[in-house]
Amino acid sequence: MITNRDSFYKVSDRIIYLSKKENLDSILINAYLTRAMIYQMARDYKLAMNYNDSALVNDAITDKLKIRALMGKAEMMWKLDYPEKDILKYLDQSKKEALKLKDSTSISSVYFRYSNLYLRKGDYVEAIKVLIKSSEIRPKHLILPRILDLAKLAKLFLL
Repeated sequence: MITNRDSFYKVSDRIIYLSKKENLDSILINAYLTRAMIYQMARDYKLAMNYNDSALVNDAITDKLKIRALMGKAEMMWKLDYPEKDILKYLDQSKKEALKLKDSTSISSVYFRYSNLYLRKGDYVEAIKVLIKSSEIRPKHLILPRILDLAKLAKLFLL
């Protein structure tokens, strides 16, 4: 079992190296995206974005992994305070891919990212609208608690 971050990086580097050497594209892409998530947790958003970019450049990327990489890129851009139009470009692209795939989990994940973007701007009404749109795809019992929490938060800010 890997117990510290340095060990994880060594194992991750080895997986990436072997995946490249043996042309194991799906493992390589997953290794890139996993590494991006680890950097995101460590709050090193620039490195996280680099690994998301590395995954996106790969031609063999599957549809679900592409959506994950696009959302990850948008999220890193958000954390690095990129302009909203740049972030929306990647969110719109991930939404288009998710709708094309007709995968409710991916579509819902994209809507949550949109909701977070609106929350960041303080636009609670738009965030709730996006979540309601998401509830058309996902079961309402998963979305409703978040909508109620947002409504309470908006009410507090308006008082």
